[in-house]
Amino acid sequence: MKYIIRILSLFIILQISLFAQFGTYNHAELDWTTFETEHFVVHYHNGTEWTAREAVKVAETVYPLITKFYDFEPSDKTELIIKDTDDIANGAAYYFDNKIDIWASPLDFELRGAHRWLRNVITHEFAHIVSLQKSMKAGRNVPAGYFQYMGYEPEKRQDVVRGYPNIIISYPIPTVVIPMWLAEGMAQFQYPGATNDYWDSHRDMIIRDRVLNDKLLSFKAMESFGKYGIGSECVYNQGFGLTKFIADKYGEDVIPELAKNMSSPFLWNINTIMKKSTGKSGEEVYAEWKSHLTQGYFAKTENIRENLQFGENIQEEGIAQLYANWAGDDEFYYLSSKGTDYFSLTSLYRYHVQTKKDVLIAPRIQSRTFASKDGRYLYYSRKTEANKHGSVFYNIYKFDRKTKKEIQITQNRRAKNPVLSKDEKSIYFVHGKNGKAEIYQLNLESEKEELLAEFDHGIQVHNIHLSTDGKTLAFDMTVNHGRDVLFLDIVSRKLTSFLTENYDERDPYFSPDGKWLYYSSDGTGIFNIYRKSLENNEIQQITNVTGGAFMPAVNGRRELIYSHFENSKYKIAYLKVYQPVEATKSEYIENYEERDFPMLTLVDVEKTEDRDYSMRYSKVFVLPKMMIDYGTPKPGFYFFTSEILDQFNLFGTFSVNPDAEHDAAALLEYKKLGPTLFLEYYDISRGLYNKKSTVNGYPGVFDYHFHLQQLILGASRPFSDFHHLRFDISLSNYKSSVDQDIAAAGIHTNGFTYDYYQGLNFMLTWNMDAMLPSVNAETNPNNGFEIKTIFYRNYDKFLEEFGVNKDYGTLKEIFRDNNYWKIEHEGKWHQKIFQSELVGNLNWRMGWISKPDIDSFFNFFAGSAPGLRGYPYYALEGRNLFNAGYTFRYPLFRQKNIKLGMFNLQNGFVGFFAEAGNAWSRVKGHKDLQIDGIIDDFSGVTKNLLKDFKRDVGMELRFSGFSFYGYPTAISFDVAYGLDDLTVIDKEDNINEYGKELRTYLTILFGL
Repeated sequence: MKYIIRILSLFIILQISLFAQFGTYNHAELDWTTFETEHFVVHYHNGTEWTAREAVKVAETVYPLITKFYDFEPSDKTELIIKDTDDIANGAAYYFDNKIDIWASPLDFELRGAHRWLRNVITHEFAHIVSLQKSMKAGRNVPAGYFQYMGYEPEKRQDVVRGYPNIIISYPIPTVVIPMWLAEGMAQFQYPGATNDYWDSHRDMIIRDRVLNDKLLSFKAMESFGKYGIGSECVYNQGFGLTKFIADKYGEDVIPELAKNMSSPFLWNINTIMKKSTGKSGEEVYAEWKSHLTQGYFAKTENIRENLQFGENIQEEGIAQLYANWAGDDEFYYLSSKGTDYFSLTSLYRYHVQTKKDVLIAPRIQSRTFASKDGRYLYYSRKTEANKHGSVFYNIYKFDRKTKKEIQITQNRRAKNPVLSKDEKSIYFVHGKNGKAEIYQLNLESEKEELLAEFDHGIQVHNIHLSTDGKTLAFDMTVNHGRDVLFLDIVSRKLTSFLTENYDERDPYFSPDGKWLYYSSDGTGIFNIYRKSLENNEIQQITNVTGGAFMPAVNGRRELIYSHFENSKYKIAYLKVYQPVEATKSEYIENYEERDFPMLTLVDVEKTEDRDYSMRYSKVFVLPKMMIDYGTPKPGFYFFTSEILDQFNLFGTFSVNPDAEHDAAALLEYKKLGPTLFLEYYDISRGLYNKKSTVNGYPGVFDYHFHLQQLILGASRPFSDFHHLRFDISLSNYKSSVDQDIAAAGIHTNGFTYDYYQGLNFMLTWNMDAMLPSVNAETNPNNGFEIKTIFYRNYDKFLEEFGVNKDYGTLKEIFRDNNYWKIEHEGKWHQKIFQSELVGNLNWRMGWISKPDIDSFFNFFAGSAPGLRGYPYYALEGRNLFNAGYTFRYPLFRQKNIKLGMFNLQNGFVGFFAEAGNAWSRVKGHKDLQIDGIIDDFSGVTKNLLKDFKRDVGMELRFSGFSFYGYPTAISFDVAYGLDDLTVIDKEDNINEYGKELRTYLTILFGL
């Protein structure tokens, strides 16, 4: 009966891998407080009260405006959660939970305009809550359903009833179906007349640049994220632009009408929904909008295109080339995202303008860099790895070019954008916390700090620069909309306004001769580089571009470098000689300075009584599923609920087929302590019917019923950005019940039940993840490594035979103890080949069991999808395991938008792989593989071991995209061929041959 046990044990393993996850940082150090207003329940932790009070003022002010516009109100008070645990600027609307997470740090992003953070983000996220709840097809309790399919590879061994899965499909059927451009467009549109956000010069720049370069995202491409470069950001921008166009042309009431029509259970396609709402399909409305943009942008930029003045693009490899800064007159430092898919993954480079030599200095740098006079030391800021509580903050670093070592200057200081003093004894930097900005001076010798300036809550300070005489700091600041430039006298601490027009003026930079302040301004509606005289206040425009010019830096020869936004990326432009641009040659938007976006007057919210936070829970969400398992329908459901602060989570599933075979599992997580504590339970039953066999020469028919239970108690915790530990204790009990019908012997028995496995196991899992984020990380990872090592101490009892209970005269189980150590190790290493689109993936697996005579039930298996794909899972087994494989993968296409029903196929890859390995318990010539014998004859053991390794080759196809606009979908189809013959004699003495045959595998999941 061991053949049955194997497949059921495998099912348990698959369930564990599905549900169990490594814990995240829980921030148990925080004390949480709650208060309520008319429409919101607000939760904030120590140190964030101002942000919480300001946030709820914004929320209560916009509540009637947004709910009236959509004619919809949430059924419960919306939970508003304020966090300031990290230097992260973000907001998230969990519309099924009816809660909003807000990080207190304001957004400072080179692709976004400057707006007062809390007013913008609160309004945006609450607009999500209302618009998406109105769009639901089935209410908040049923987020989605699932269709699932599990198919199994054919198995020749008679002691294996069902092979390993070779088809795994899990496909969602969501109850909110909305393209991403519209979801984000409605959130940015907010409500008629909204001024907490608006169509600013950054949004206009990104779309204008796309239109002028004929790179506007198509209507299909706008439906989902997952784009390279700034493509995903363009989904936001084009979504806002198209939503505004719809409101302007077809009426503002069309926006809530779209949400209403999306809630229909009979409407799933945005083209149909748009036609019902506007009378025209989505493609038709998009075509109108594109024509409107094309005519408008080409007309408005005609004069500029005839009078361009810009620098030579000398660095343009990556998506982002930012914050260049001269170090002398011939070389400069700058940030670049070259070699990565994401805008913010910038590294520090040095470039020499004469030799054009470009050198990588240090990774993950995120500020302008200042060099010491002798060029040895570089000063910058970047995010530090998570501290003991899991918080990630900006800190200041010094890089020694001679020793190539980086020295951290500040600890957990939230210090950004440092500037080195003229005497090189101090650093000036910006500090922010709980919506409050300050400028400090740090003495590098004494490590003492001095506060130079502090600002009202809600004011945001960005970049700073020191004057040539070392007496004045220039900095740009956001109060409401756009930025202004101010001066700070370092000695007197006096603040002076310098650039405060009704434009966005930013990135101040003093010229080395002390006569000019260079900066970027959208004075015409397009960002260009300007300079203002420090002697007579004369203003001169230096560049005239159709994209945008930012972050100027000037050397002693008056040569200008800056970040030039062009063709959907920031480039470093070098302008050696320039003359002031005449105003008539740069006109773009008439009377641009007369724009007016008055700030919304916030309502007074009565200060309600604070109380200590007590756990609050979301609704119980139910996700129906229909699974087809080994050809049998098995309907069921998932369910989950979570505590509002994610301090307690419950997830479970249940399904049952017509034969009453069931799968049940539940996972509880408790996250109020440093480590995450969890409890997992699995309960699975299976049946095997009409199994024919012979007993003592008599033919019989047997029905088997199996009931497997496993309870796991454990804890998990990350210990850095890369290391995670998890400790488990598991208790397992497997039962079997047999119905026998041996007619020739007159034996007919029902329900003979017994235990065949009892286990007490301890497991420590160490996981390392050093993957660099990439757009297709799930289907084509291309940089970094993943390693997992598991240490086991197992105390397993396995049925050996039956004896007779002397007291009762009945059969009883006789178990054999299998106490042993076990180690499993696996890893993946991904790399680009010669920095091309060809990617190499090395993967390996190893395993060792200490007990030489362990029962084969506990063996490793080396075939199928986890190992050698050219052989079935159960063809290769033993108490030792090793296999390795290498895959070359190349893109067939990228960033396409091929619609297949509700699936938008975006990327395709082809791969070719070779694998080798084996699982074994003995090596020829060596009865038991003890350490002494291996040492004495290492070469002989190795030679015989490798001689018996099996090999395969194959091809894989991988595809990625999105289903129903927002659900990532990954597809993999593998074909493998075993190169070596393999013969296996099973428990029933049947001879089974493998190899020299094609084997196929198919998966359709969220990720691979």
